[in-house]
Amino acid sequence: MNTIGKLSKPTSSPLSTLQQPSLMTIVYTIAAVGTGLLISYVYRFSSFIWLYCLCPSSIHRYLHGPPASALVTGALDSIGKAVATELYGKGFNIIIDGRTEDKVRRVAEEIRARRPRDVRYLIADASKPGHDFSALVEPFKELNITVIVHNVGGSIGTRERSMAVLRMPSSMSST
Repeated sequence: MNTIGKLSKPTSSPLSTLQQPSLMTIVYTIAAVGTGLLISYVYRFSSFIWLYCLCPSSIHRYLHGPPASALVTGALDSIGKAVATELYGKGFNIIIDGRTEDKVRRVAEEIRARRPRDVRYLIADASKPGHDFSALVEPFKELNITVIVHNVGGSIGTRERSMAVLRMPSSMSST
């Protein structure tokens, strides 16, 4: 008998019926992991969009009582100046803090040019110890300071500054 001309019928497929469910289980598992990751990334992206683009600001809750003021330290450049300008635009009177009087006056005039509201300043170099912070904040005791943004770069003298803020009357403390 010539076996060359006969085609033999395969007895089983390359993937037997026992192997197919286990392959499908792997495919479903990978699909489930991928779906979980996709949901995670979509949630993180939508949270980012909500927080930085759509969420309304809650700063308005600090605009209460007599005209509200915000004290921004280190407000002469970059982030501090941007925060002071933004708070001024939201309706706060501003108190800025800086090292050099000429620069502080110039920044105060820039901010004041936007609207006719109160912009005050104090001169103090936080990198140098020995300031009498109680005397520095004395002219501002009558103000309703509801927001304090501590943006100064130095760390020397922060205990002294913190103690002066703690000794402020309750009308000046932030709520």
